[in-house]
Amino acid sequence: MRHALIGLMLCALGACSTPVTPPASPPVEAVELPAASLPGTGNPSPYGAIVRREAQNDETGAGHVTNIAYQNDFGQDEFRVENIAFGGTTTYTRGDPVTGVAQLGRFGVYEGTERLVDPVTGDTLQTFDYRLVAARGANGATEVAIVRSGSTVDQGFGGFIFQRNAFDDNGDETYFVMPMEGDAYFAGDYAGIRVFEGHDGLEYVVGRAVLLVDFEDAYEGGFGPILQVTNRRAYDVNGTEVTASIVQALEGQYGALPGLRDANGTATLPEVLAAVGPETFDRNGEFNGPANVWVLTPEGRWTALSQGTMHGVMTNEEPGFEAVGVVVLSGDDPRLSGTRVVETGGFVVVRE
Repeated sequence: MRHALIGLMLCALGACSTPVTPPASPPVEAVELPAASLPGTGNPSPYGAIVRREAQNDETGAGHVTNIAYQNDFGQDEFRVENIAFGGTTTYTRGDPVTGVAQLGRFGVYEGTERLVDPVTGDTLQTFDYRLVAARGANGATEVAIVRSGSTVDQGFGGFIFQRNAFDDNGDETYFVMPMEGDAYFAGDYAGIRVFEGHDGLEYVVGRAVLLVDFEDAYEGGFGPILQVTNRRAYDVNGTEVTASIVQALEGQYGALPGLRDANGTATLPEVLAAVGPETFDRNGEFNGPANVWVLTPEGRWTALSQGTMHGVMTNEEPGFEAVGVVVLSGDDPRLSGTRVVETGGFVVVRE
């Protein structure tokens, strides 16, 4: 079945010029995974499209989305999402900026149909409250979309797809040629959906993504890039920021934590850091690595709050040099004992 995010028209990427330095040596262990370790394109190459989707997990409900397609032929600004349980119709419409959330940085936010009418009895039926966040690269070469539901007391049904398209917006074929040397700095947006294990509901998350690449090490040993997500902030389903309550709960457990305030003193969530490892960046432009959320406690000890993985794909066709991917993280929710948060975030970055 075709997996496509066609014609997605979202807001432009803001300029970012200040490099971000990863925190000093948190204990992230490198792993050796094949760069293309997700379902999707069977015989990838450096040229043309590569599509990756979340692996299906019948126990958690993850990975059941098989097709996500953008529809805007008549200005409707909608997504079609298939193969998802209790999703109402397959149409997802743009969120209401007054009563909910319509935009997270360059990511658009879309809502599934929550009520249907039984054609036989006329009764109104309640379906699950699915949400979708999606973004497109600056020149149309890359795209990412994430679907999750807050209607269950575990992770629930959903999935994600990210891809390098076969062609960019100018009609030029995409490709990736691994540079033999040099360092690269990519920056852009991060946004996603947080669902819970232990209670229902969902939250949104937004941040700034930075990807650092040492192409000499990548060329010689397949060492993947470092991904860092800073300035992370969380919002409830109605768009009310909840970052401060999360930070307050964390500091209630660990004491005052450095790095959880911005320059204005406003609370921010701990940073995401995805580590490098050998043989995790291939000549087709695909990469992955373990991802973690770390805090440095007042005792000087690095503590992992959430753990997971990062997957992505890169293109360096002219005029853009961009990357897209997904991070999935799972960890305890400090606000409520016995519950966990599963955060699925997408990133779209461009070389600066």
